[in-house]
Amino acid sequence: MHSSFTALRAKHPMNIRQAFAPRMPDDDVIADLTRIVQLWADARARWGGAGDFLFGDFGAADIMFAPVCTRIVTYSLPVPRFAQGYLAAVLGHPFMQDWIAAAQEEDWVIEQYEQPASTQPEE
Repeated sequence: MHSSFTALRAKHPMNIRQAFAPRMPDDDVIADLTRIVQLWADARARWGGAGDFLFGDFGAADIMFAPVCTRIVTYSLPVPRFAQGYLAAVLGHPFMQDWIAAAQEEDWVIEQYEQPASTQPEE
């Protein structure tokens, strides 16, 4: 995640505290999302077993994709139906619930990230 999906990261900064109305993302973001859900589908099909996470039990891969999950929810980004269950599992994990709760309590705010992606200034 730290070196890939640059369009998603650049155009949809992480902000757990917000949920913006759906807007059609740019083509490069759609390409990133397509690749991400392909990776998720492949991991779940090959190694997911009966668990809710990419490799069955919650693990490092899920932790690495947690910021992706938050961006999908924050910006109401389109993902296939099968991905909704994975999003719910990751975001519902106690680690994520703690992270989300801490973000809601944070009083340090970067105003430019409190607006939907399409209204953010170009960097």
